[in-house]
Amino acid sequence: MDSKKILVIAVIAIVAIAGISIAVFAMQNNGEPGELKVAYLKKNGYETEMVAENKGFFSGVKVTGVPVTGSGQQSVNALLAEEVDIAATGQGPVANAMHTNPDDVVIVCGVNHCTGGQVWVSKTDLSIPAFNGSNQTVIQDAFAAAATSCGGHVKVGLQKGATTESEFKGWLNFMGVGFIDFGGDEDPEKPVKLVNIDANKLVNTMSNTNDIDAMAASQPFPSQALSKISGSKMIGSNADNGSYDLSMYITTKKVYNEKKDLIEKFVEGLKKASEYMADAKNLDECKQICVDVIGESSKAAVDEAFKIAEWKTDWSDAMANTLFKTCEKKKYTEITLEKCKDCPFF
Repeated sequence: MDSKKILVIAVIAIVAIAGISIAVFAMQNNGEPGELKVAYLKKNGYETEMVAENKGFFSGVKVTGVPVTGSGQQSVNALLAEEVDIAATGQGPVANAMHTNPDDVVIVCGVNHCTGGQVWVSKTDLSIPAFNGSNQTVIQDAFAAAATSCGGHVKVGLQKGATTESEFKGWLNFMGVGFIDFGGDEDPEKPVKLVNIDANKLVNTMSNTNDIDAMAASQPFPSQALSKISGSKMIGSNADNGSYDLSMYITTKKVYNEKKDLIEKFVEGLKKASEYMADAKNLDECKQICVDVIGESSKAAVDEAFKIAEWKTDWSDAMANTLFKTCEKKKYTEITLEKCKDCPFF
């Protein structure tokens, strides 16, 4: 075969491949829109996702919600395993990801920045008073007495790696209450002992076993515990020490480079949802959407979530600062405030 024939065949092959590519491109853009898989939890903290999907606010992008169980750490795990394109989560798992995968995390946005969503509940009344603004010493003494009555320590269940971990530890430090960390050495001088339990298993564990005396979690689990376990009592929340929760979204650099345009459309849908949720006339509808997703038992927790929420899709300095403070609590000293402020969509 002479060189001219080879050249003709090569040109025909290139044209054919190009034609197939154009056809595929046309199908993607004139048929179904591109898809984003988003990991989230069917619980409080993920309300914006629920409302956006229910109301059809995502335009020009097919958003497929991928529910996970446990905490936002499971959302992030799914993202880093390339099972999804975006993770909805809290700032704790984001800090973990920025620490373990420093060159791979891209912040997409925050959607709710509020305080009071992390709550601690005891199985029985441990006679620990509510914080009144200045009674840390009284609370310290109460925990010491409670530890004695519980057999040496107040065993508190919470999920390691979740936002709750840094929030509860921050609260204990603020109150001056010593604690034994997960798997730490025994210390009779520290009244609290942390026990690692998946967030979605905390209520049943506290209700049906003696493994823990109290639990720390984000809603709806604290409200479920207070409703289900007779004699249970709220100990406190992250509102006591003015610490904030941050519901947010992240992706990876690979997904960002491949699907930036789709993510921009996704963010626009979240903005529409935030504006809709912030409008008082839509309050009852939005709450019912969330109850329908989470479950009827979540009604009280959903009511409380909407009372304290600040629905806004953004990446503000305040949001970045909350993420940075969480990194500080976790002693991730390599993560700077400037790194936390870096968000290509805002």
